[in-house]
Formats: sequence, C-alpha cells, structure tokens
Amino acid sequence: MSCNAGDIVACPQVQAMLLGYFGSLNGVQTSLGAPLVEFLRSPTNTNGAIQSVVNPNGSGKYRTLELVYESRDLVSSVSKSAKNVCEGGAEPCNTSEQYTIDIEVGHSRTWTIDLDTVAAQCEGDETYFARQIVNKMDVITRSMDVDFMAEAYTLYGKYPSQVAAAVISVATKNSNSVYIPDFAERVRFETLNAEQNSQIALFGGSLTFQTYFEQYLGSVPNTTLGIDVAKMIREKGTIAFFDPNAETPAAGSVLALMPGALQLITYNKYQGGKFREINSPLLYQGVLFDPRTMLYFDYQAKYECEQWNFYLGVADMLVQAPSDLFFSGDRLSRFNGINRYRIVNP
Repeated sequence: MSCNAGDIVACPQVQAMLLGYFGSLNGVQTSLGAPLVEFLRSPTNTNGAIQSVVNPNGSGKYRTLELVYESRDLVSSVSKSAKNVCEGGAEPCNTSEQYTIDIEVGHSRTWTIDLDTVAAQCEGDETYFARQIVNKMDVITRSMDVDFMAEAYTLYGKYPSQVAAAVISVATKNSNSVYIPDFAERVRFETLNAEQNSQIALFGGSLTFQTYFEQYLGSVPNTTLGIDVAKMIREKGTIAFFDPNAETPAAGSVLALMPGALQLITYNKYQGGKFREINSPLLYQGVLFDPRTMLYFDYQAKYECEQWNFYLGVADMLVQAPSDLFFSGDRLSRFNGINRYRIVNP
C-alpha cells in the first residue's frame, strides 16, 4: 500500500469517500446515533430559514438574526357591543428577538495520524483516513446530543392546563402492571389544549417508554424500535424516539417537542471562498457534509514533521421560540412548544 497521504485528506476526496464507500457506516448501524440532533436538522423540524440568515450562503460570515413577530390579540380586547362608537383603539404592534451565535462555542475533535502508523495499517490510506473522519463525526454528534438534551430540558414552557411550568407526571401502567393509554392520551390532550394541530416528537430513554409505545401503538419488525411510526402519527399525532440521553435529568424523563419549537443554528468558519477553503500540499481546509445529520463540519488537515494533524468541528447554538410569543393574559402565555413529562408508575 501507499503511505503518500497528501491528496486523500483534501476535502473533495474525503467527501466523496464519506458519501460513497462509507455511506452505510454512519453511526446508525453501529449505535443509536444522535436522535435529537437528527430530528432538529430534519425537514420536519426546520426549513432552514433561520440558518440561512445567521450564516448566509455559507459565506464564512455570520450575523445577528432579528426575529420580528406579532402576538395574537387578547380575547379581552373584544367589545361585547356591536355598536360603532366612531373611535379608534389600541394600535397593533410587533416586537423582536435577537439571536447571535458565538463562533467559539460548539463541538470539535482533534486527532493525529503519524505516517509510520499509516504504513503499518493493512488497508489503503483512503479507507483508513475516511474511517477516522466518520468516527469523529459520529462522536461529535453524540456529544452534541448529550448537551442539547440537557439544555432542552431547561427551556421548557407551560401548557394552558398548568398554573406554572412544571414536569408533568404520567403513568404507562396501572397497579396491576397492565399498560394503560394515559400517557399518550395526556400528550394528545395537552397538544390540543394548546391549540396546536401538530405531531409531537417524544424523546425518552427508559425501557418503560420503549415498551409502552410498542404495546399501545403497535409495532412492525423492520423499524429501529419496533414502532409503527405511521400509525402513531395517524392515530395519536406522536413520533417516539428512543434516546438514552433523555434519562439525564431523572429516570423516566421524556422530552416533548413541537416541530419548529427548537432550532439548531450553526456556523462554519472554513466555508466561503479561497481565503477559507484551502487545498495545498501541506494544508487542507474546508467543510465536510454529514449525510446522517445534514450538518456541515469545519475540517482541517495539516502536515507537520511526518504526521497529519486533524480538526473537525462546528460552532452551534440552540434557539427556542421567544418567551413572550403570546401576550400576558393569553391562555397560551409562556407556551413555547417545549415540555417535559416523567413516567411514574405505581
């Protein structure tokens, strides 16, 4: 084999290998991957509008996003009389929320490959280098999933049925250990009571969570969890994801997200023209695309003293809906589409 590792660390060559030879080696077959990260980046959760404004056209530039929004009118503003008193009323208004990404905050991984180490590998340089990058993408996204799950649990709002934002306790079994529909029905009720006609994504990590949804909502053998997702959406408006990181706050914890309620925005400093994207004999720099999470990672490979030093990373930030999306006094005040449940059985 050859140990001339120059061209194979260039971004275009590496990307081709990631999409080609390693199309199936993406963490899904080897681990649970990063369910929350994958959902946040999925078309179901985002159309990319926020990201395109924060990091426009992948230019290497970033800017503060100002989200301008208008809250719905309060029911109390409606007169109980149909008489026109020929006078004006309160003027409509809007407000805004600003989001600025910190380009030094995010997730990254560095590693070194010595040429002597490469020479000892009984495989081609291309596959060896590509496998290392796939592994690093996988561990970075798993780390992101751990951190984002913990952060998401702190961003929850309140349902109209609650006096204050709090974890909602639910049961999946009765005192005779028989599965009951209370959990699914509570999720459906709270969603409708919040005036939302949307599917809800539930992230749980306990065996009770997995087994319950298999028992109550039906299963098929060829899905990751044995859950009939189409049936869940059709009958209950619910998508269930098994994510062990959901157990971090407490056993039985379940995170509930409305699609769009939580967004992941990112910034890539090595994307955006010849001053940022470099392909030289001793330095390769640019971005690599992860087809599993649809994230772009900054990538650098630098050759020094018979070894290649690698960097893979991305600046990232979770963004939630504004806390004052609804006026104080509105029955949806402090509702933001992020909520928490906890399974507590007798």
